[in-house]
Amino acid sequence: MTDWQIPRETTEWIGPVDVTPADETLELAILPTTRRPKEEDWQTPLVLDGKPGLLLTTPAAGDYAYWARVTSSPEVVVVQAFASIRVS
Repeated sequence: MTDWQIPRETTEWIGPVDVTPADETLELAILPTTRRPKEEDWQTPLVLDGKPGLLLTTPAAGDYAYWARVTSSPEVVVVQAFASIRVS
């Protein structure tokens, strides 16, 4: 599991997220560790240098989990909390 520790005043790209095969549909969510993603929580990744991730902008202090959802019809695979983020 990957862990990030960032200050709450930051705006930071959190990635990369490796997905194989790369042509599948990927969505990501960063949520407090006490929550599971709802449909509206999933976001299309921001791709930098060919690698997907999410831009985290001035989050509240606390612990967060990073989730991934990969769609390869007809399968939809959710990867639960593959990384953690601590915001201080």
